[in-house]
Amino acid sequence: MIALEKGGKELARPVPPDLYRELKDYFAESGAAHLASAHAYRSAFRGAVLEVGGRSTGTHSLRRLWAEDYR
Repeated sequence: MIALEKGGKELARPVPPDLYRELKDYFAESGAAHLASAHAYRSAFRGAVLEVGGRSTGTHSLRRLWAEDYR
């Protein structure tokens, strides 16, 4: 299990053991508190949406559009 935080709520989600080990090693070696900055996340998400033919708007709209259009 891994704990994720979204909007002040902490959620526990199952994670495959190999991914868990990779994440654990990454954080132990890098000392990082996050996988990526908010800016990096928004940029990567925007790029992915554009790659599949979506349109670029804010990340909240992009997630909603992806959920509706690309299921």
